[in-house]
Amino acid sequence: MKHFFLNFVGIIPTTAQQPNSPTAQQPNSPTAQQPNSPTAIIFLNQQR
Repeated sequence: MKHFFLNFVGIIPTTAQQPNSPTAQQPNSPTAQQPNSPTAIIFLNQQR
């Protein structure tokens, strides 16, 4: 049971928002909302 618990806890951090995660909002990420990013401006325009 303890072995299963350790494996389950080890899986949780992979789904959390990590600094190096591609799904997290990073300053250098093309999908993040950046002031000077052309994709961010297009996304904001589409939301309106």
